Parts: sequence; C-alpha cells; structure tokens
Amino acid sequence: MKAVVTYEKYYLPNNPVSAKFYYQYQFKVNDNVYNGTTMDSEYHPGDSIEIEYVKNNPDKNCPKDYYK
Repeated sequence: MKAVVTYEKYYLPNNPVSAKFYYQYQFKVNDNVYNGTTMDSEYHPGDSIEIEYVKNNPDKNCPKDYYK
C-alpha cells in the first residue's frame, strides 16, 4: 500500500545533540486515517512510500521491507 509523507516530524529520543528526525507518513484504510514514521531521512513531505500494516490493526505499520 502507498502512503504519503507529511510535514509531521518524529524526533529520535535520547539524541540531545543533533535533534535528528524522520518525517511521518499517512494512509487510509476503510476511511480511517493512520500514521507511521518513514525511518529513513531520504523521504520528504509529499513523497510516496510503500508501507505494510497488520490487516486487523493498521496502527501497527511500517515501511515495506523495514524488518527484512
């Protein structure tokens, strides 16, 4: 499934020096909106990203192949 990268930022915890962040993404399942984190600094707002999610619980999602 494709999601769209938003302007929302996820700041990495325990990183007081550089304040590194990744952008979030957003997608819809059955008219409900869900969010996730790109986990890759190459993505920017407006980009598309392939994601995977648990069919019965779309709150559990990640970029495609993230755990491989």
